[in-house]
Amino acid sequence: MAWLKALNAARRRYWMQRAGNTGCAADTWATYKHAAAATPDDGA
Repeated sequence: MAWLKALNAARRRYWMQRAGNTGCAADTWATYKHAAAATPDDGA
């Protein structure tokens, strides 16, 4: 998954931990999308 590989090690670890450390990139991506959808767009 290009998105995950593009992250630095600290951000990749953060999102993997938020996803439950499943080791599955799809779980990490789903967690990120869920968090992004719950965050209001500030128009920036």
